[in-house]
Amino acid sequence: MMHRFKHQRGFTLIEILIALLVFGLGILGITALTSQSQRITHQAYQSMVATWQLHDMMELIRANASEARGSTNYQYSYNATIPTDPNCIDTGCSATEMARYDLLQWINSAANDLPGGEITVSSSTGSYTLTLYWDGDRTGSTATPDPDCDNETTLMCQKLEFEL
Repeated sequence: MMHRFKHQRGFTLIEILIALLVFGLGILGITALTSQSQRITHQAYQSMVATWQLHDMMELIRANASEARGSTNYQYSYNATIPTDPNCIDTGCSATEMARYDLLQWINSAANDLPGGEITVSSSTGSYTLTLYWDGDRTGSTATPDPDCDNETTLMCQKLEFEL
């Protein structure tokens, strides 16, 4: 016959196992939350870099407005031939060479600062549209960028439109 003690002390094995299960689930939840938070923070950082690059290029185009209004030297599509470096910074650049230099610097900056970074610059009658694409999830995507940043693709996209 089993005797019951009035003041039983300690925990049963089942109580300990249930407590460990609840603790383990809590740890798994915190780990998932941390991982998701890091991913979102990284995407926000990439978006901030893209915004900075778009505004930087806008200011460079505005600084060379006479060239931007009168030529197509600032126009570029993500699959076009990359312009050559005019190598004129030390000796002084013409407006045309400066446009080529600005574009080349932006292409390189997008490629270096954002994974798979690509740009498109288009213009029509005094207005410009700058578009920056990148592989935000690092999937190795080779998707064709959407020029309007409207359609869902595996690429992240930001667009800036402005008037000269």
